[in-house]
Amino acid sequence: MKLEIIVSTLQDGIYNLKFSDKFNYLVIHQIPTVSDNEKYKNYSLTFPCNVKYIQSNTKGLSISRNIGLKNSTADYIWIMDDDVVVFEDSLTKFRELLSSFPEFDMYVVEHSNTLSRSKSHNQCKIINYYSAMSISSIDMIIKKSSINTIHFDEKFGLGTNYPSGEEYIFAVDMLKNKKKLLKVFDVYSYHPDVSSGYDFFSTKNKLEAKLAMFSRCFGSFWGRILYILFIIKKMKFLIKNRKINNAIEVIFKRNISF
Repeated sequence: MKLEIIVSTLQDGIYNLKFSDKFNYLVIHQIPTVSDNEKYKNYSLTFPCNVKYIQSNTKGLSISRNIGLKNSTADYIWIMDDDVVVFEDSLTKFRELLSSFPEFDMYVVEHSNTLSRSKSHNQCKIINYYSAMSISSIDMIIKKSSINTIHFDEKFGLGTNYPSGEEYIFAVDMLKNKKKLLKVFDVYSYHPDVSSGYDFFSTKNKLEAKLAMFSRCFGSFWGRILYILFIIKKMKFLIKNRKINNAIEVIFKRNISF
């Protein structure tokens, strides 16, 4: 079993990368300005031998993820950001997980926002359309042979008009293709920042991303119904942050495209 960590980074983010000899890496480095290619390429020559490097004159996190999916030669792909610390025992734990549950097409582990780790436990559950909403991309470990034409929707994610939702869409596309997803309640990494999925409300654009996400997955009618149910669920939170008016306005937005 070969596991490869696909790290997405943009421009100077490459200087923040840290590698462990416990893992294999594929770095997707987006450089929108072609004239900067050589500067960064020279730096990449200092990477250790367990790191593969791809430059891309593109922009957009989902585009980066797809480049990684296409170019990885591993059996399993772990999606990663450039500011995540992967715990070194994660590879051992994942091998043990595969021994116990080899039949799944994607495993969703956990990350922590503190370096002090909670006690590990072996609880797992099957992911469905509802529970898939809590998936963070940095927790996704994907069986390469299971995805075929499934990919991240490049109209969603950081760097697009809809800066979130790409993880949920990817998971839903897998479920629609009869793939099996397993949630693992065990911490594999540390991430210091709040993900884009948790900040769904600070701008109207982010709220529109939720409506577009549901519509992309389930069609315009049911997408709008699910968005309304989502807003009802988050009502107290939106009122507290004075964003409820924006959330309601989005319900009546007609020109949602994806």
